[in-house]
Amino acid sequence: MPITTKDGYGTTLIYSGFTANLLSVDGVSISHDPIDAFHMTSGTWQEFIPASLTDPGTLSCEVEFSGADGLPPIDGALSALTISYGGSGTWVASAVLTEWSTGATIGERMTANASFKLSDGITVTTA
Repeated sequence: MPITTKDGYGTTLIYSGFTANLLSVDGVSISHDPIDAFHMTSGTWQEFIPASLTDPGTLSCEVEFSGADGLPPIDGALSALTISYGGSGTWVASAVLTEWSTGATIGERMTANASFKLSDGITVTTA
């Protein structure tokens, strides 16, 4: 069977016109929670039914930071978040930037961490 997985090289992220050199991406963490349907006469096993809604999740990333890049748009507005996975495919969703934290250490690259909360669905296109 041929290997079909790829490494993360070439992955890019654009949010509301803000771009940075991407170091890592963690997520998207999509979830679909079950609803507890257990009642007093259910017996000895818990029962669950599927929820009607799916949470599109969150995405966190680490980027290079220079201090002169300016702040990304962290004003609470929904904006387009586009993740291109190195020529494999592109995911686009509405998102809000929920966290932006920077760090600098002597002798190391300055970085920033960003977290996004996705809203509505995710549109996936393949390369």
